[in-house]
Order: sequence, then structure tokens, then C-alpha cells
Amino acid sequence: MIELKKDKASLRKELKLITLRTPESLLQNAQVIIKGYNAGSVGLYVPIEAEPDLLPLIAMNPAIKFCLPRIINDELVYVSYTIGDKLLQNPSFPKIAEPVSQEVVRPEMIFVPQGSAFDLKGYRLGRGGGHYDKYLAKYPQIKAIGVSFAQNIQERLPREEHDRRMHYIVTEHMVLQT
Repeated sequence: MIELKKDKASLRKELKLITLRTPESLLQNAQVIIKGYNAGSVGLYVPIEAEPDLLPLIAMNPAIKFCLPRIINDELVYVSYTIGDKLLQNPSFPKIAEPVSQEVVRPEMIFVPQGSAFDLKGYRLGRGGGHYDKYLAKYPQIKAIGVSFAQNIQERLPREEHDRRMHYIVTEHMVLQT
């Protein structure tokens, strides 16, 4: 585990993400959460850099309405997505591919990408924009599931008052209720 730093920016620089292929076990663990909650609508994400790819869950769950995040006017919203829908780069966030759909969806649960890391209490060290924290503060009834490779789980991360806690953390090795 990485030594706890005083601030999030220092920790982001120190964390080294290794690009991994998403193991089947991680998809199976995410599937356990979906089935356990019998969710009718689920928010996923388009992975960037070394984040786990959960998009195969769409084909595994044809009865569920899936959606992906878009950032509009610096606010995160979810819009409908089906396999094959077009994705475009967001000019304000060039690493992020977003669906072109305009159909806004409020999912029952969302899978939140690791960004940099999660800790064992369910807190996330994201990329610094706070989009997921703001979204979860606005819709606290949504089940939030953090998705990470096990190597990016830390014992404890720095927290701020606005940081939101995940209900679960899913890795290739475990499903942790926080």
C-alpha cells in the first residue's frame, strides 16, 4: 500500500496505474451486485487509461436499461446507452468518450470508476473534478459501487467533507460492502 500523503494531488502523482485487461472475475463480481439489487437501470462509464472495463455487462443483461455519464456545463448527467451507440470525445475533457444520446436517465445504481484509487471505507480518489461526488450528493438514493483493480485499493485515503462514500467496492478479488 502507498503511504498516506497530506493532500490528494501528491497522492495522485505517486499512484502508478498499470493497464490491465479486465478479468472475468471482476465482471462476475459486478454482476452479483446488479442481480442482488434487481436494478432496472444501471449507470456504467467508458473506461479511460487503466480503469476496469464494465461495458461487457450490457450484453450480459439485456433487460436492464444502461446509461453512461456525460459532462454538460461542468455537471455530470447520465444518458441512455445501448451497444453500438456512437461515442464522442468531450472537448472540455478530451480523455473522456461520451454517448451522443440526449435521453437523460436517473439510474438506480451507478458503477464509479477508480480514477486513482479507493480505500477500504469506500472513499475514492478521483481525478480532481468532483463530478461523481456532486452527482451522488444530489441523488443520495442511488447505490454507488466503486470499481477498481485490487492493486488500487488503499487502506485509507485523504478525505474532504464533500467526498461521497461508495456502498460497495468491486475488484477482481472481492465485493466489499462499506
